[in-house]
Amino acid sequence: MYDWTFLYENDADYERQYEEIYFVESQVSLTWTNQHGTGNKKLLSQMILQYGCDTFPRPSAANDAADQGANSNMGGPTQTISAIGSKDDGSTCDTACQNQLTEMRKHGLRMELMNGGNTNTPEDADAITGGNGIANTYTSNNANDRGRHESEEWYRLCETRSQNYGLFHADQDLQGTSQKYTRQNPAGTRRGLECPEERDYYPWWNPSPWHDIAIITPEMAYCQNHQAPQSQNVMAKCTCANPTAAASNGDITDWYPADEYVGYNLNQTMCEAMGGDWSCFKWNGEEPECVDSYWSKVNYLGNVDGSVRGGKQAHYDWTLPTWTDLTANHYCWPYTMTIGDSGDSTQDASYDTDCVRMVFRIRYNMSTMDYDPYKTNSTHDYDPNNGILSPIEENPEVDVGFYVQGLQLAINTAQTGRTFQDRSHTFLVCKRDSSVDWYAKDVINVNVRGKRGNIVQTFPATEYDFEPQHVEVSPTSGMCFHFQWCGSNTHNNGAPGGDGQTGDDGEGRGGSDRSNLVQMQKMDESYPDTYDHIDSEDDWFEYVNCYHPLMPSVSVSKADAQLILGTAGFYKSVTYMNEQCDGGSTDTYDSDEDRSTCVVDELLNNVSASFRAGLMCCLKDGLSTSADYEKIFAFLSTRNNNFSNRSQKWKFILTSEPDGMDQW
Repeated sequence: MYDWTFLYENDADYERQYEEIYFVESQVSLTWTNQHGTGNKKLLSQMILQYGCDTFPRPSAANDAADQGANSNMGGPTQTISAIGSKDDGSTCDTACQNQLTEMRKHGLRMELMNGGNTNTPEDADAITGGNGIANTYTSNNANDRGRHESEEWYRLCETRSQNYGLFHADQDLQGTSQKYTRQNPAGTRRGLECPEERDYYPWWNPSPWHDIAIITPEMAYCQNHQAPQSQNVMAKCTCANPTAAASNGDITDWYPADEYVGYNLNQTMCEAMGGDWSCFKWNGEEPECVDSYWSKVNYLGNVDGSVRGGKQAHYDWTLPTWTDLTANHYCWPYTMTIGDSGDSTQDASYDTDCVRMVFRIRYNMSTMDYDPYKTNSTHDYDPNNGILSPIEENPEVDVGFYVQGLQLAINTAQTGRTFQDRSHTFLVCKRDSSVDWYAKDVINVNVRGKRGNIVQTFPATEYDFEPQHVEVSPTSGMCFHFQWCGSNTHNNGAPGGDGQTGDDGEGRGGSDRSNLVQMQKMDESYPDTYDHIDSEDDWFEYVNCYHPLMPSVSVSKADAQLILGTAGFYKSVTYMNEQCDGGSTDTYDSDEDRSTCVVDELLNNVSASFRAGLMCCLKDGLSTSADYEKIFAFLSTRNNNFSNRSQKWKFILTSEPDGMDQW
């Protein structure tokens, strides 16, 4: 059986970031705060939700989740695509498949997602070939365990393609003419391998490696009529590409656009006249959802207006795509992940599952309404020699009509149309096994958000909580809940402490995240129930059947489920616990803890920071059909629920009239 304690024991840097495992078509609750608010009348703001996925297999065996030191055997910038006869899940890569890979490669859309073994910035190529060329830079970044989302060739394209000269720059003096220089980024500062122009503008005009999920905006009509229809999910985006790019070519010079035409990425006529190939690309998806934005106040990292039960952060409930949508329509590379037999229990077995690797991206744009953000363009840029004054200027003095000197405004013209961005670590989205009981059921993911520390130490994040923290479902829904979470053993909130104070207040070993889930009587209490004395009608586990998500051959009893969630997977079952404790093993698990594989530490110190793969629990058939039925269950995390300091609790309601998920 997969080893949930693995992360605790492993010292490899790149193993410390566990990839959570979600299943296709399951629901994930995404929450965030944004400093400048949205939906209010003080500014125009929009949120763009996107995902990226491996379009080529990442370095070494990807189902090894860690081996990042070598180049990919089928990915990378120089792989001969015609030699790829199959994908990692065993599916055939026929001519159509190879053509898809060819199109993505020549547009710079190769993605090989890696969290990285350190936080150092990846190197960027300063040439097509040679010592600092694309291929050597790729090799160096792999050897140095550098995290990456976009590829080396993507950023090289950004540095050499022409920026959109029609964009409004106000009085900003851009220091170059390529796509890495924008009004927000006039000096061309590099952040990872992202392209600043692609980051700052939406919808973009050249092919992008990102896939659109939703647009959250107060301008619904504009979104539905202009933004969503121009998403790359449904609309091809074009650029000037190398006409010699072909599946049979392994030389990178046959792929990368030549100097003579690479800068004509917005001009088809000149591209073709100079020998380039005017080439277009799109995903085969659907328009992103347009969502009417919530209201939140400016300079407030809290809950939004209109949310119930005391308020909730801004959120979006994302139903993950189908397997076909991910692999056939969005060209995500499928892997077969092998969960090895750890050999520590008679219940152990190996298991294979097909997954794609993904990352989530959220972009937040805030714009002033001192000028029309959709009609103001480069013809309005500051140009006093030709009699043009920008509608906004840097820190201007303005006349307010009094017989006094002017008053100065605090305006930074690089930030009056500004984009912020955040991204997740990588995660896996896996295909459902058709043999499991929950194969065709709706699945809601229950995760943990927040980090270690008190309210000021975690700022601008939050303290621990479950997400969603409140659930309402019908007893006849058959709904399933996938419990899993990730955490760290190396949390460091030392000086200067970022935006909050230094320190990591909390229970248990310093620097460590732990969460568990045990039932209690009521939400306003602090003591858990005693499972062997709880009445069956009050026992949540009497209402569900639970499963190991990646081990369908192993049955999970009620006692197993209580034990697994209560110890965050330290024990995989009652049988596992009994086998581990047979003989009274006292081997020390850690020099600071007198615990073994038999005895769980009372503060969960010898438990993995991440509840790997977790537990799937589904409502049983035959529950109440009464029209006025309601039953409330309460849970807490014993380690993190510190009364008066922090509360980590979960509320579950079975009711004949449940609120929709958007009200949770």
